[in-house]
Amino acid sequence: MKSKIRTSILVLLILTGFTMNMDPIPPEGILNGNAFVRAFVTIAMSLGGYGLTPLLLFPLLLYPVDRAFEEPPRLTIWLPASILSLFQTAGTSLLKTGSLVYIYYDPGQFVKYLLWYFAYFLIFCTGIFWLDQWLSRQPFRGGTPEPFDPFLAGPHVFRNVFLLFAVFWLPYLILRFPGYLMGDSMDQLFQAFGMMDDTASRLNLLNPEVVLNNHHPVLHTIVMGAVFRLGKMLHSDVLGLFLCTFLQYLMVSATFAAVIAFFTKCGIPQRLRLCLMLLFLLTPIFVNYTVTVCKDVPYACALTWYMLFLIQLLTGERPFYESRGGRLLFGAVVLMLLFTRHNGIYTLLLTLPFVLLAGKGHGRFVAVSMACTLLVFMFITKLLYPSFYITPGSKKEMLSIPVQQTARFLLEYPEEVTEEEREAISAVLKYEELADRYDPCLSDFVKETWNENATAAQISGYFKVWAAMGLRRPLCYLEATAENLYGYFAFGDKAVWRYTIEESENVFGLMESRGFELGYPQALNSLRTLLLELENIFNRLPVLSALHAAALYTWCMLLLFFRCIHKEKGALLLLLLPEAVSLLIALAGPVNAINDLRYMFPIMMSLPAAAVFMTAQTQ
Repeated sequence: MKSKIRTSILVLLILTGFTMNMDPIPPEGILNGNAFVRAFVTIAMSLGGYGLTPLLLFPLLLYPVDRAFEEPPRLTIWLPASILSLFQTAGTSLLKTGSLVYIYYDPGQFVKYLLWYFAYFLIFCTGIFWLDQWLSRQPFRGGTPEPFDPFLAGPHVFRNVFLLFAVFWLPYLILRFPGYLMGDSMDQLFQAFGMMDDTASRLNLLNPEVVLNNHHPVLHTIVMGAVFRLGKMLHSDVLGLFLCTFLQYLMVSATFAAVIAFFTKCGIPQRLRLCLMLLFLLTPIFVNYTVTVCKDVPYACALTWYMLFLIQLLTGERPFYESRGGRLLFGAVVLMLLFTRHNGIYTLLLTLPFVLLAGKGHGRFVAVSMACTLLVFMFITKLLYPSFYITPGSKKEMLSIPVQQTARFLLEYPEEVTEEEREAISAVLKYEELADRYDPCLSDFVKETWNENATAAQISGYFKVWAAMGLRRPLCYLEATAENLYGYFAFGDKAVWRYTIEESENVFGLMESRGFELGYPQALNSLRTLLLELENIFNRLPVLSALHAAALYTWCMLLLFFRCIHKEKGALLLLLLPEAVSLLIALAGPVNAINDLRYMFPIMMSLPAAAVFMTAQTQ
């Protein structure tokens, strides 16, 4: 009886939190009185807008909550639940108001927030408990003959899955012919053809005649330009873009086929492999990015292959060490990781010590291989690039967070800036433009004012001012950072996950003035519109649409981390390390995942494979 009473109270708290209107109520009239009275009235006024419908959930919630809280409290349940509750509640406030006002508006609002937070906390505790119970009952090990074994077992799994992806995605490839092109890729093509682009125009070039620079990965720029030139040799820019797209198409199909083939060899049950394959095959974002020419796609492939090598280390199976082809493939994957995105070097260096430990008896091979690839990387970037007058990238690319904080401070508290602070900021940024340029979800507009000629002393002076202003208004800095990042942690209804023909046509228009002739076949317009509608339908589907949310993958990483801790499988955390590094790099980047998922895409592509393996190993 005590258990039922306790659980009834918990469920009522859940329903109270979820039926509450979280919009702040101005403290006017009766709300101007005592803080306790104001809090009480605020809560009472917030419970009138949603009716009694949620109370019908009471009997549905009662049993699962009761079962969950019959178990002894466990750190690996309530700690992730508390973190996820903070993510979602704070993220919703940022999404709705652009600030954390749902938390701090007044005492009554804070009490409302606590009820709201506690409702999420109880639901997440219950959900994590039942997810753990369900996973513990699944036969994720061993293998008996299953219906799709002729296709997903045997020596030809890679070929079968590769052909499945290549054929199933073919209509999408045709309807998106010759592929999508985005702004960064346009700049890379301009550089590859020796034309001045936006990045080169803002840098102090080592040689004014050489516009190629390391703002974007140089080798990826050169390879993309070389493939595009093949089409130009046949007098067709459209064919050049299609060859770049088709190369990515083959690369992504081969990567997914390698994942399924490898898990077949590892003995992962067929239903897990089948679910993983269908996830990759049917989720629109994967094929959308496959036909979008950008550096993030080959990097995502490299990160996924790197994940497979890490899994081989953990399983004790090291066939790639035992053949020349396997060793060459390992080296090629690491080099691809380094040369397709600049953050690849951080992924490699931060995982290297743990990879050496996991390698055990093969640590020498791993150390030598990594050392060789790093030497090649350093030789090319530090010696070869300067000898060809290839200009390094700008320092501003690492400063998204501080410049966003500075811009928000100038927007909200311009009267608090002293003349000395103004001069220090003006030495490195265009002070007069920062407030007008500030976009809470994108730092590029503010970073564009960075002074490439700023001296080390001027940069140091700016950071002293930045720190002093942060100490005066820490909430301003916190909100500036949170509003630029919340899409990576909280679900919302504004997510933009794909590239479109309209955006690509805008890029084509910009390239036309440089002599490029690109466009889409008009005969396919009606079918392209139909495909767009199908994508929109998927994005409105309950549950499934969450596959296009960056927060889902962040939450999965968190839950996998605590599951490994609970099951005492600490060695498996090695698989989360590259994902965590990639997430940190994305957080230091310029754009909120609500506006663009490109920085999250490598994690979205590689994490499902890690999740399947870790789930199977934590039984």
